[in-house]
Amino acid sequence: MMRWEGIQSPWAHSLIACIAGLVLLGCSLQFAGTRDAVNTVTVVLAVPEYPAKALREGAVAIYRWNAERTDYMRHIEKLEQENLALRRALTEQRPNVEPLARPHLVTAMVDLRYPHQWWQRLRVDAGTRQGVGIGDPVLNKGKLVGRVVDVGRSFAWVELLTSSGLSIPVVVEETRDLGVVQGDNRGGVVLRFIPPDRELEEGMHLSTALVGEVFPPGIPVGAVREPGVETAGLRPYGVAAESTFSRLYAVQVLVKRGDRP
Repeated sequence: MMRWEGIQSPWAHSLIACIAGLVLLGCSLQFAGTRDAVNTVTVVLAVPEYPAKALREGAVAIYRWNAERTDYMRHIEKLEQENLALRRALTEQRPNVEPLARPHLVTAMVDLRYPHQWWQRLRVDAGTRQGVGIGDPVLNKGKLVGRVVDVGRSFAWVELLTSSGLSIPVVVEETRDLGVVQGDNRGGVVLRFIPPDRELEEGMHLSTALVGEVFPPGIPVGAVREPGVETAGLRPYGVAAESTFSRLYAVQVLVKRGDRP
């Protein structure tokens, strides 16, 4: 009988194991119940793995929660500092500051509104010929309804206040608290970034804030409604808009004089 001297070699063992594995794999592909067997093994092995998996998911969730809370607290602190700075600016008398260019109103009719973007955008029949430019506020009976986001020679597209793509800084007139209003794409408007210790009352009035130069301050936006659920240290409020966004036929664009050719 011949004796294979290399049978004790690790390379020989590895080669035999690979061949045996390939043979088993080839055999398993011939059976229709192979997938069911694999699924059964997966279910069985998931039982002892569950504690470690649950512990890992819990650790990841805690880490994400702490990171998000840290970001929100930093944002709140920044908003509080801006709020204090704006309050000081509003109380100071600055007689040497030159007034902004006086705006005027351009009346425009709504000539296009797509059903799938009913609460996001509409088009009006006034454009650069009438002095309309990107960023101009759009009003309805003196109340803010949106902002011009695209303009042509004889038309302009308006992003509505009910769109989630439009965020407008506002101030609560009764308390001078700052926040941001944003639409929900379903016809509603929400006031965001209000700390939970600032309890606003229903009926308080909202107007555009003195932040940046996009909107003139003091344009009426709406009134505060009931508070929402506190999330990450902030409490949202519903907003009762001053205009009926489902029936907009004519609007007024607040155009600045002397700024554009």
